[in-house]
Amino acid sequence: MSKNDMNAKLVELKGELANLRTAKVTGGAPAKISRLRVVKKDIARLLTVMNTQRMEALRKYYKQAKYVPKEIRPKTTRKERRQLTKAQLNLKTVKAAKKAQHFPARKFFVLA
Repeated sequence: MSKNDMNAKLVELKGELANLRTAKVTGGAPAKISRLRVVKKDIARLLTVMNTQRMEALRKYYKQAKYVPKEIRPKTTRKERRQLTKAQLNLKTVKAAKKAQHFPARKFFVLA
């Protein structure tokens, strides 16, 4: 189904839902009243599909972007979101880099 088809179907279902609600208030047939739940479920199903497609399109659009909207970012714990990235963890200050270069770790050999 295309986006336009889904929007048309949604409008149709919402119109039917409005008619069923008025039938319920005016004391319509039990068959109509029982259809109310089915129509609500259909609307929910259609909206779920539409939102899923929208999110997939957004993910595809922002795949290589530097900044991503919050609704697309991975939903992890607050602690994990605040953690430094791998690149940030491996960074060294100028002083630490010089020290590592001038004084490399010693290698000890054990004679057997």
